[in-house]
Amino acid sequence: MKHLYIFLFLIAFQSINAQVLWSDDFDSHPVGLLSTDPTGVTPGYGGWYVKTTFGQIQIVPETGRGNILAIGWVQNLNGTWHEYCRQENVDVLWNARNKNNNILKFEFETQAFNVQYSYLHDVYVGLSNTPDNLQFRGKIEKNNSYVWLGPIIGAKVFTYYNNWIKVEIYIDYTTNTIHFYAPGYIYRAEKFNNIGQPDKVVVGDSFHAKGSPLTPALSTKMDNMKITAIPTLPSYILNIDEILASKFNVFPNPASDIVTITNNENIGVEQVEVYDINGKNIKSQNYSSQNEIQLNISDFAPGTYMFHIKTNQGTTVKKVVKK
Repeated sequence: MKHLYIFLFLIAFQSINAQVLWSDDFDSHPVGLLSTDPTGVTPGYGGWYVKTTFGQIQIVPETGRGNILAIGWVQNLNGTWHEYCRQENVDVLWNARNKNNNILKFEFETQAFNVQYSYLHDVYVGLSNTPDNLQFRGKIEKNNSYVWLGPIIGAKVFTYYNNWIKVEIYIDYTTNTIHFYAPGYIYRAEKFNNIGQPDKVVVGDSFHAKGSPLTPALSTKMDNMKITAIPTLPSYILNIDEILASKFNVFPNPASDIVTITNNENIGVEQVEVYDINGKNIKSQNYSSQNEIQLNISDFAPGTYMFHIKTNQGTTVKKVVKK
């Protein structure tokens, strides 16, 4: 019972201290065009700026959801074109937060469709002025679908088309770590030397006609977008990190020269970055997705080092002592 009380206290603590900086579920916007200005100069409903040439961005009703944001209706297009909308002044909202809430959470739900005579080769949702604009990106081609959670992961195949999925992006400015999470599908975390301050929310599609001009159709849906400032990462994100860390064995530890990093679950190691206790990057080495690698630390000064192990399933951190 004591553990239950602690768990409920932590949930309540985070809920009380979390600040919703911006949100849009699109229910308050009238059905029809999101903006009457397709040049992106004058904002439309909800403060959205829209820039379109061959397509439209609309508010449409969805059974069981209310109104949603929809992108598509592209016509008379041969080749590739982009249609997008944006929210300004995210940096102003972020700077007005409680300074104890140093983690930015960006979440949304999305669904994409295959389009006749074409493929939707890039759905992108992200925060500009950050590494690779922190984009969630999806690709639909025939009956295959892929996602990227950029800038830290390559293609991941799953059934994304015609299915709603939820995406959560966390920017931890205390640890300079970005966490991407699509529940039930994919998770990845990565540490950066510098993470910019996001200034815009951008939602868009890139369309490409293959063989024939596009048939006008709705291609992408968005719903329940939100930016929140929170004090700590949720337990399910922390638990994922701990589970990945538990799968790796680092030996010998303490070590004097060669350190071996291995796992029994065929998790491919892509890179190891070593930091000293002051956070200085001491060494970085790339690998070709091997499940057992070695790193020579014979030239390190005696002390404690943090090994950031980047894998095809995420990044984990192990502490190693140099004798």
